[in-house]
Amino acid sequence: MMRTLEIYYEFAAIPGAGGRPATATEALDFRNAAMEHIEAALVEQGLGEWVGAEIGMGEVNFGFDVQDFDRSEAAVRAAVLGTLYADIRKIARREFDETAYAT
Repeated sequence: MMRTLEIYYEFAAIPGAGGRPATATEALDFRNAAMEHIEAALVEQGLGEWVGAEIGMGEVNFGFDVQDFDRSEAAVRAAVLGTLYADIRKIARREFDETAYAT
């Protein structure tokens, strides 16, 4: 089974946007910085590594391959607590069978 933890932020909640929704450039800069910050915590604890990122529909998201949802999500929440990355809209847990996609 493959497990991914996906973190979502809304443009409107991104700090530094001056009270307006972030521009795409601001959102990308924020996403990349948040992704690096969170990945550092997951890698340090041996819990996961980055696998992808997206932008669109007024939000940014990025994901990590993980083995343990609970421990990884707890590490993400601890890593962002008290930082400008704390306003996560959603953390989604995705699980799928890799063999179902093999050709």
